[in-house]
Amino acid sequence: MIADPARRGRELAAFFLRLEPALWADVVTSGLLPAGREADARAEWACLALHACVRGLVAAGGFGEDNRRAVEALHAEVDAAWRTAPDTGDPAGRRTLGEARYEEY
Repeated sequence: MIADPARRGRELAAFFLRLEPALWADVVTSGLLPAGREADARAEWACLALHACVRGLVAAGGFGEDNRRAVEALHAEVDAAWRTAPDTGDPAGRRTLGEARYEEY
């Protein structure tokens, strides 16, 4: 395990940002999305995939201060990437949706 918590979060963010779009593309090509619901489903997918990364951090390292810093670094990196990407929608809306979904999960 990477000893530095912030680095661990950044590394996981890089993994997420590299892998999540490809997995989403697989969902789209599966033909399982209802017509006209792709934008909503895309936002939900991003929340779920990001939450899975958080759960992985917790599974590997528990609920301590180091993991809190790793989770914060993960979210900061992903948020920064989403703010500069042309196809990710409103970053504030994504954060709001993500926070709501995290509470539900």
